[in-house]
Amino acid sequence: MKITLDAKAALAAARAAKRTASRNGKSMPVLHNIGITPTDDGVVFRATDLETWAEFELDATIEGERQGYLVDAAMLVSTMAGFKPKKGEVVTLDSQDGHVKIGSIKLATVEEIAFPERPQDLDPEESGELAGVTLREHLEAVVY
Repeated sequence: MKITLDAKAALAAARAAKRTASRNGKSMPVLHNIGITPTDDGVVFRATDLETWAEFELDATIEGERQGYLVDAAMLVSTMAGFKPKKGEVVTLDSQDGHVKIGSIKLATVEEIAFPERPQDLDPEESGELAGVTLREHLEAVVY
């Protein structure tokens, strides 16, 4: 799959996603990645540390089979920043055989299925109620 998009916008989105991606050495390694997911209108860069979720939608042209993948956040930002994109320039992310090629640089990818899904936001109108007595029983059962 080839994704062609504005280079400056892609770098800005990758940098913002990298700030959300987990940097904790003790966290799950998959959280050190940025998910790149094709959509009908372009592509979404997403990242999480399981407490904070970030998604950045970008306009893009996509060729080939649409399949998302994960790429190491630090490596992606470093690679894209190395090109020093200027306004109006485009970048192509060419993914195949477990790698994404950006210019002449190849980065390893992981199947997107390994990335945790974002939990759905709760609708306050649909939230349940819990009786005070039941809540007290549950709180008393918590061991500190």
